[in-house]
Amino acid sequence: MSKRFIARKKFVRRKHKIKLFFYIFIVLLTCFLTLSILFKHKTSIKNNELVEIILHSSNPNINTKNSLLSKIISLKDTLNIKKPKQILESSFNYKTNSNDVLVFNDNYKEKINKEEHISYIEDPNPTTIDKPIVYIYNTHQLETYSLENKDVHNITPSVLLASYILKEKLNSLGVPSMVETTNIVDYMNKNKMKHYQSYDASRLFINNAIKNNNSLKYFIDIHRDGVGHDMSTVNIDGKNLAKVLFVVGLENKNYQGNLNLANQINNKIKEKYPTLTRGVITKKGKGVNGVYNQDISPNAILMECGGYENKIDEINNTLDIISKVLKEVINSK
Repeated sequence: MSKRFIARKKFVRRKHKIKLFFYIFIVLLTCFLTLSILFKHKTSIKNNELVEIILHSSNPNINTKNSLLSKIISLKDTLNIKKPKQILESSFNYKTNSNDVLVFNDNYKEKINKEEHISYIEDPNPTTIDKPIVYIYNTHQLETYSLENKDVHNITPSVLLASYILKEKLNSLGVPSMVETTNIVDYMNKNKMKHYQSYDASRLFINNAIKNNNSLKYFIDIHRDGVGHDMSTVNIDGKNLAKVLFVVGLENKNYQGNLNLANQINNKIKEKYPTLTRGVITKKGKGVNGVYNQDISPNAILMECGGYENKIDEINNTLDIISKVLKEVINSK
């Protein structure tokens, strides 16, 4: 009787092992097939196609192709195997002056000692806007965000892409906006201009835009900061967003108007999302620009949107809020 019991026990164990191996096989096979589907298309998805997918979330009127595939890729891009845990929000210790108007923040790096080699992005949704009032541009057009997935699907996450996203969001909200699409880096190279002359180059295109569009009233220069992910990112309602910082040059005739506008936008953000903004900082003196082309208009702002480690979906989440705040501020004028 005991021999039969032992034999039956061995049989049950063997049966459980077979079941376990079968389940493991099914899981591994499922993972393999899923990865095969994802990476089979990694070379077939072009840069402009992915840009269109991102912009579609900003403006539903933009037609995109491969919708199912784009959703799969979008899901894959939000996963970060190297960083499975969310980085805790850092405290920036805001300091204010006596009348509590200007917010200062010392966590700002104006110059990045790094040569960035990425490609220029053409506007995937070129449209003619009737009487635009917002002009969006990038003095440092090739400043990049996280390049973590660049080799996978050839996307180029730069501040120029951020400008296209903001343009689409503003236009969809009824705020007529345009982006400077000229390849500024190419222009500088052809005219043998150095990096420190970037603001001279972007100024030429600002003036040209004003000449051709006398309806322009607001000028937004989008940059990205040199701080890491822990300082440039915040989690709000389960989503990661890139923090924003506004820079105002004090060495120009319009600094007070620019300062007022930056503070107004900053305060509007703080009303609903106090951790999203890193504040407003003023710059003057030796070693800094101090003007940032803000002498062109009292409604010119320089916005540092995120840092070099932010992903483009984090930038997109932030610009969704920024576009609504800008609309509110502009409508109040």
